[in-house]
Amino acid sequence: MVKRVTALLKSLHRFFSKFKAKPVSVGNKYSQTGQQNQELHAHIQNLEILLEKIRQSEERYRLLLELCTDYAYALRIEPEKKIRLEWATDSINQVTDFLSNDINGNGDLSYFIIHPEDKTLAKRRMESLLTGQKDICEFRLIDENEGVRWFRDIGCPIWDSTRQEIVQIYGVAQDITKHKSFEDKLLNERDLLRTLVDHLPDDIYVKDTQSRYLLVNEPLRRHLEAATAQDVLGKTDFDFKALKSAQRSFEDEQALLQSGQPLISHIEPLTDHINGNQKWVLTTKIPIRDTRGQVIGLVGMSRDITHLKMAEDALRRGRDFAEGIIDTAQVIILVLGTKGHIIRFNHYLEEISGYTLDEVQGKNWFTTFIPPEEWARTRSLFSQAINDVQTQGVISPIITKRGDIREIEWYDKTLKDHNNNTIGLLAIGQDITDRRRFEQERNQLFEAVRKQGEQLRALTQQLSKTQEVERKALTRELHDQIGQNLTALDLNLNIIQTQLAINSGQANEIIWSRIKDTLEIISQTGDRIRDVMTHLRPQILDDFGLIAALRWYTDLFASRVDFSVRLQAEELNIKLAAPVEDTLFRITQEALTNAAKHAQPNLVTLSINSYNDKVYLIISDDGVGFELADQAVPIEKRHWGLITMAERAAAIGGYCRVESQPGKGTRVIVEVPHLDHDHIS
Repeated sequence: MVKRVTALLKSLHRFFSKFKAKPVSVGNKYSQTGQQNQELHAHIQNLEILLEKIRQSEERYRLLLELCTDYAYALRIEPEKKIRLEWATDSINQVTDFLSNDINGNGDLSYFIIHPEDKTLAKRRMESLLTGQKDICEFRLIDENEGVRWFRDIGCPIWDSTRQEIVQIYGVAQDITKHKSFEDKLLNERDLLRTLVDHLPDDIYVKDTQSRYLLVNEPLRRHLEAATAQDVLGKTDFDFKALKSAQRSFEDEQALLQSGQPLISHIEPLTDHINGNQKWVLTTKIPIRDTRGQVIGLVGMSRDITHLKMAEDALRRGRDFAEGIIDTAQVIILVLGTKGHIIRFNHYLEEISGYTLDEVQGKNWFTTFIPPEEWARTRSLFSQAINDVQTQGVISPIITKRGDIREIEWYDKTLKDHNNNTIGLLAIGQDITDRRRFEQERNQLFEAVRKQGEQLRALTQQLSKTQEVERKALTRELHDQIGQNLTALDLNLNIIQTQLAINSGQANEIIWSRIKDTLEIISQTGDRIRDVMTHLRPQILDDFGLIAALRWYTDLFASRVDFSVRLQAEELNIKLAAPVEDTLFRITQEALTNAAKHAQPNLVTLSINSYNDKVYLIISDDGVGFELADQAVPIEKRHWGLITMAERAAAIGGYCRVESQPGKGTRVIVEVPHLDHDHIS
């Protein structure tokens, strides 16, 4: 364009230079023309000066266009809408080398450099420019290396008012390939971030300064029960939550927006507006600032920690419960480290030892609490326990703060972490000092009772022997003295009766009656004396032995009661000692007497046999029976008979056991040696 202006000015200068030599005086007409020529010549000189400035300005602008990163060009619109490249900055050669070729001969610049997928876009854009509309468009070009590059192009059409059409298009193209690459990466990262945010279990959102939602993720959309995320945008918590909860959230957010301070990991209770259940939410809200540092909104994240809160509360209650048990337990609870240092113990050990945990925590257990003479043994036991060799019931003393010795019975368990590494030892101890003292006193008492029992059994045996001797003597005295006297009296009275029978008369009848009555009294007295002798000691026991005495006594006893008595026995193959026979006979008497008094039986069975120098006597009935627990407390008189039987058996080294249930009868089982424990034959 500058060249064309220069050529035009030079042509005018040559044309008007022809008139410089003509004089002015030829006439007014010529004088006026000369003046005009001078003015025109001056004007042309001014134009030449202006042209030089324009040229210099054009050079500067061209230089600036070459130096800038954008690419400038000009297109000329020729007849029939043919588009020719009029000029372009040299830097455009960095994009394509087609411009250096005879490109104008083709007439379609897009054929060479526009990406095939963007040719339609370029065509529509050109049509828009030809209508006089300024256009900004992004499209791809194929560079000289056949690579694809992105450009943002600004096209400005030039309108020719004379021709009434677009004659030129000026444009500036900017290479945005890197920008597009970054934009694609940013879009990919945004999509990745969006995918991540939508798949996180937390509620994530962005709000403006009016607490209106600008962005929500999928979990929050579901929690707000919205059909789509668009249904949430522009709304507030008042549209989705209970009024009280929404108001509290709004006030917290407004305070955050005003202070600009973030709210980190804030736990707050919320009430479900549908079912009214309370839940706990962990919330973090951070203000968003613009480039000037002004708060323009906030980003928030909420997590439902109701189950975690419930678990935490349960854990706290469990911990408090465990702490309560540990602190109130009446046993020592001690935790030691792997080297034997004190980590923790409960109040019970504080009460026993006099030490508080603060006084000895971290100190060595052995040198603090264990007597020196027990160090080696206690350290050995600790070494075993810390290596999973569990010890139980080990008694080890400790020294209290006052210097007293307390005996402790220990039970331990090795403590391990989640990787099964040993981290310490849990020891449970019971103070048995008083118990051991009581045990010693009890053992001493039991020893004294045992000795007294032996003395009592000896006295009982001696008493039994003495009773039997006295009974024998009494029986012999009754038999020898009273029995003989009664027999003599009986003979005398019979003689008198015989003599009086000779006479007759009323006097004789009276004497006869008296004598008869006296004879009956003597007979009854003899029977009573025999009964007494039988209870004291039946003569048959000395004469024929135990089995014969039992047969005689059971037959005699059965004749006096309303139930049957059956003896199942054969002659024993061993000779029983007299105290053994006496004991078995007396137990039989007592058992039959108890059955008659209390059992209400239909049948009582006695069985006796011997085995391995032992004699076994079993007396059983089918009576009403009783509770065995009652025999241990002899409140009622009948229970003394059971105790007497047991004492009789124990006195000769045997035992007597009673078995009974209500409604199922009673069994008395006696086991004694055939010789008594003093081997009396």
